[in-house]
Amino acid sequence: MTRIVTYWQRMTRPNPSLSAGERRNARMLSSLLLAFLGVVIILQILYIIVGWLSGAGSAWVLEKISGGGALVVLGGAIYLVSRSRYYRSAIWLLSVAFSLAVIGNALISGSMFDLYFLVIVILFSTLLDSVRASIAVTLAMLGVTLAVGLFLPETEISEVTDALLFVVFSGLLLILITNERRKSGAGETKRISRSSSGPPPRIGRAGAG
Repeated sequence: MTRIVTYWQRMTRPNPSLSAGERRNARMLSSLLLAFLGVVIILQILYIIVGWLSGAGSAWVLEKISGGGALVVLGGAIYLVSRSRYYRSAIWLLSVAFSLAVIGNALISGSMFDLYFLVIVILFSTLLDSVRASIAVTLAMLGVTLAVGLFLPETEISEVTDALLFVVFSGLLLILITNERRKSGAGETKRISRSSSGPPPRIGRAGAG
């Protein structure tokens, strides 16, 4: 178990040139990407096993794992960027890729429910440690939700309104929680820094005695 923890910490170790707050966010991003890649790889193995046991044929297996293979390549590339000092670029790449995947699924399925997952993009944006960036991403996701919702056939206005309300309230909640955690973390860092430095040394009077 200790080896697994050590290996995981090594795989998610951020670039040393980043600040303390940036290293925390970069490590979280790397952890999310590794967990995502692990789930995708396990699913691909299950598809191969199910296809082999059911006799579905190589064509069915290839169809199922082709998309997963593309996700592994893309996720692996973003993971490598997250380990560098350009981890913010990895956040933007992941946000764009995830948004396009959600929009594509919504257009294919014709369901507004898929657009609810755009909140995850707002969650990614909170790793930027910028309230303005998170608000901008939230507004962008609202625009995407509205545009795709109006484009989908047989979609009622109430469904679009529900999706918009969900995105805006969930996004604002994530931004508020992240901002409060950032402030408390900064305060704790200052407190630890002050306590470790200790009280200033006393200077005696010159010529005393």
